[in-house]
Amino acid sequence: MAFFLFVLVACSLELTNILKDETGLRMKILSAISSITVFSFAFINQNSVINAGYFNQIFILVALLFILFVGLSSKQLADLKIIIFSWIYLAIPLALFMRNGQLEIFEIKEEIFPYDGWNILIVFVMIWASDTFAYLTGRAFGKNKLAPTISPKKTIEGLMGSVVLTMILAYFLGQYTIGLGPLASIGLGLVVVSFSTLGDLFESKIKRILNIKDSGTSLPGHGGFLDRFDSVLFAGPASYAYLSLFTLWC
Repeated sequence: MAFFLFVLVACSLELTNILKDETGLRMKILSAISSITVFSFAFINQNSVINAGYFNQIFILVALLFILFVGLSSKQLADLKIIIFSWIYLAIPLALFMRNGQLEIFEIKEEIFPYDGWNILIVFVMIWASDTFAYLTGRAFGKNKLAPTISPKKTIEGLMGSVVLTMILAYFLGQYTIGLGPLASIGLGLVVVSFSTLGDLFESKIKRILNIKDSGTSLPGHGGFLDRFDSVLFAGPASYAYLSLFTLWC
C-alpha cells in the first residue's frame, strides 16, 4: 500500500503540473489528498483487508465531501475538473489494481492478512516485458507506424511481437505463480499487453495535446512517474477485471 500511495501522489502532482499553467502548493496538496481519499474508499473497505465496518466508510465520505467543499469554495471549476480527472485516471485504477492481491485464485493460508502479492507482481512483470518486447521487435522489424500522430516510434510489428512474446511469458508465469490454467494465463497476457498499449497511447495523446515531451523529470532516462506508470493505469484495472471473472467462473 505504501508503494501504491507513493506512486499515486507522485503521478497526481505531475498531472496537476502539466494540466494547469500556474499550479500553487495548495492545488497540489488538494489534488494529492483527495486522490488518496478516493484510493482509500475504492480499496481499503473491500474484501476485509482492513475491515473497520461502516465507520471507515462514513469517515472517508465525510472527508471527501469536505475536500470538495474547500475546493469549490475558493477555486475555479477548472481546478475541480483536474482533481476529478486525477481520481478517474489515477486513484481508482491503482486501487483496482491493488485489489488483485485480494483475489483468492488459489488458497491463501494466512488468515490474519489474506493478501497475495503474486497477483500484482506478475502483472507488473508482464507490463515491463510487454514494453521491452515492443521496443526490441519494433527496432528489429518495425516499418508500419501504429499511431503516427500520437506516438511516432510505435510500430505495428512491435505491437505484434509484444503480443506474441508476452503471451508466451504469461503462459509460464500464470501457471507457476498463481495457479492459472494454460489458456487463462495466455488470456491474462493478452489483456495486459493490449491495455498496456492503450495506456501508453493515452498518456502520449495527453502530452501531444499539451505539447510536452515528458510528464516530469523525476526519473532520469524515463521522464516522470506518469511516463513510467502510464501502462499500469490501464493494464492494472483490466487485469483485476479479468482475474475477478476467472475467480467467479472457477
